[in-house]
Amino acid sequence: MADVFVYAPNADDFDCLGMCGPLSPTKCVHTEDANGMSEISLEHPIDENKRWSFLQTGYILKAEAPVRTCPEVTEAGAVVTALEKWTVKMSATKGQRYLYSKATGGKKKKLLSPGSEVIVTKKGASRYKAKTRKYSGWIAIDALENKVTQTIPEDPNAIEQVVPAWSVRPQLFRITEAVVSDKGVSVKAEHIFYDLRGNITTYAADNPTCVDALAGILDGCAVAHEFEGYTNMLDTRIIDPWTRVSPVEALLNPEAGLIARWGGELVRDDQEFYVLNRAGMNRGVRIAYGKNLLGVDCTINETDVITRIMPIGQTSKGKPLLLAAGSYTVDGQTVTIDSSLTVAADNADDYPTPHVFVLDVGKEAKAAGTSAAQVLAARVKMIRAALRKFTDEECNLPSVNLKVDFIALGDTAEYAQYRQLEDVYLYDSVRIYHPKIGIDVTAQVNRVEFDCLLERFNGIELGAMRRDMAHTPVATWQVPSGLSGKKFAAESITARALSGDVGGALDLAGNPTVNAAVTQVVVESSAGNVLKGASTALSTTLTARVYRGGIEEDLDASLCAWTRETGDAPADTAWALAHTGMRSVVVTAAEFAAAPAVYHCNLVHEPEDGEADPTVIARGSLALQYQQIEVYKGDEPPENPVEGMYWGDTAINSLKIWHDSPDGGGSWETVADYRETANAIAELETGTILNVDYLALLESAGQIQHLLGSTELIDNLAGSMSFGDAGLRISSVSGDFTARVAPQQFELLKRTGGEDVLAAVFGLIKAVTASHLQVGLDPTKESKLRLGNLVMEFDPATGNITDRRA
Repeated sequence: MADVFVYAPNADDFDCLGMCGPLSPTKCVHTEDANGMSEISLEHPIDENKRWSFLQTGYILKAEAPVRTCPEVTEAGAVVTALEKWTVKMSATKGQRYLYSKATGGKKKKLLSPGSEVIVTKKGASRYKAKTRKYSGWIAIDALENKVTQTIPEDPNAIEQVVPAWSVRPQLFRITEAVVSDKGVSVKAEHIFYDLRGNITTYAADNPTCVDALAGILDGCAVAHEFEGYTNMLDTRIIDPWTRVSPVEALLNPEAGLIARWGGELVRDDQEFYVLNRAGMNRGVRIAYGKNLLGVDCTINETDVITRIMPIGQTSKGKPLLLAAGSYTVDGQTVTIDSSLTVAADNADDYPTPHVFVLDVGKEAKAAGTSAAQVLAARVKMIRAALRKFTDEECNLPSVNLKVDFIALGDTAEYAQYRQLEDVYLYDSVRIYHPKIGIDVTAQVNRVEFDCLLERFNGIELGAMRRDMAHTPVATWQVPSGLSGKKFAAESITARALSGDVGGALDLAGNPTVNAAVTQVVVESSAGNVLKGASTALSTTLTARVYRGGIEEDLDASLCAWTRETGDAPADTAWALAHTGMRSVVVTAAEFAAAPAVYHCNLVHEPEDGEADPTVIARGSLALQYQQIEVYKGDEPPENPVEGMYWGDTAINSLKIWHDSPDGGGSWETVADYRETANAIAELETGTILNVDYLALLESAGQIQHLLGSTELIDNLAGSMSFGDAGLRISSVSGDFTARVAPQQFELLKRTGGEDVLAAVFGLIKAVTASHLQVGLDPTKESKLRLGNLVMEFDPATGNITDRRA
């Protein structure tokens, strides 16, 4: 169970236990909407240690929440591609090993251990900005050694090739509401990002880039602050000034905010935030919704469906130009225009009523003159624009909204495919297939609800992809006539800026970066991109899916050439040779147990005369990683153990953990030895104790083996234990009841008038242990002892103890 801590309103050190150590909340749920609110709802009992008293408005909570691995972006808006891997010196002092929130000054975020590896992404005068698996911040230069240089592609998602996606990471939330009652404290806390709400900013530029506007908002604040914002969006907008408004208003206002104007997506990471062109990625998740299922709500909405588009161009004099009925040839495709003067989608006849949309193409489809050929050329551009809208926006298909309630869904057989959604982040795209009505559309994660204590999703919501014409690839009809036929050098224009039909208008022979614009390859994993389990024998099937112009095409397996990046070049080469000509491949977690691996499917065509190697048409990639979430059990150690892996040695009843060594080896360290307890239970089983109640208790105590697979009991007990002269005491949450393991007996006590009064005694017990222990009051106000599924209750009226099954 993850911990939650509380800090003073002006705290500058968040790598400590806070004001009272770990809190004991009964609920802590984080909810975040795409480009919307990020907040925590927490409930805490009135505890005897008075931790609840620190839950006040203005105080800061630190809790684990899902945050994607943020890319590094320079102040000029460029994605950082030159990285360095450094090691924290064994001799570095404690002060040098801290990660800070800023290049100078700032708040303490995390104390790194000597020998830790960090990825350096930026350099300051005295500190370097570094990323670890769960933290990012600035560390003293003198703390680092053993530099290794590395490069990644110029893509915001490429950072995950070096620093894989965190499942969760600590985030700060400021308490905005605290309601105290006799039952406890209910708290609302907003992400620390909203500290900006209390500031005031002014920015007056009327045609800035997004980089300039973001810098202007933050630099224009009336009061100095700790926040830093980055964006990779360089295009300009004509905007109205922001005058004496909150920075949060300037950023998130749905009508006039920076994000609404540029169409960006917001990712928050403590005092840093990123406005990215695309903050999500396709992690290879595809959901086939086939029937109603408890816990899954799939809504189909046809309100915004468009099945026919009436494009409007311009005559040579700037007046509206409509299509004329007839047949047109558009990029080798014959398009028939009927008397409605609209371009029909392929599935237009599937709907009983027409859904017509007027598309004003404007000057982009203006006739160069009055001749028939010039008017025809303009109308071809108009038709091409309509077809592009169908392809890019899938507007001829109904929108699909999918809500998944993981708690209600439970552990049904259908749960397996939805479990993949636990490996996606806000803004990630997921393919939803509805076979009964033939819908296969892309949806975007736009809301997540996460249990910060259990570190699991409660629910997730997917909806229609955001459409932003400012970032729609340039189609042929948008290319100025003067550029047609011109050559474009390599790297002078990238694939993401072009649509699939541009090749007919531009000579891109010298620019291989546009290959992916013609065809897109998506690699999907049947088990998601994070394999979770007790053993590296887990496997997943990777399947390549090919889309041309947004439409999936049949893929000839012989054109697929798979490659792999694990850091072991010889092994990767051998693997690639063994996996050519396959549309699907099976991989095991053993291939990426120690570190994430990236799998690529290259779509190739055979070499022509004079070519040495096949030409890569397009590539799809997917990064996979392994997380051990259960204890491996067996009388022999697991193969290929990784750092931190647990092994329950059933041969000798002990729990061990694996630690890597610098020389590449490693060893098993014993965490807990249960042999003495097992021997004690074996002795009890001989029948030397014949008490009927205790024999029932012993049956439940046999569940000791569950301790090999969980530390939850130890964590729960540790928070309520105390040792004294009278023995070991375990108190209830309310403090009204106490269980005490005293010499030769087990006692139940009830606090009356400020004193502990003996309620019940179990005599001559050597040890009492089980996978679940509960002592004290329950909602029925009865005193009880619960071990496993056995409940023993004390009746103060009669003095009797009864037992029952829970």
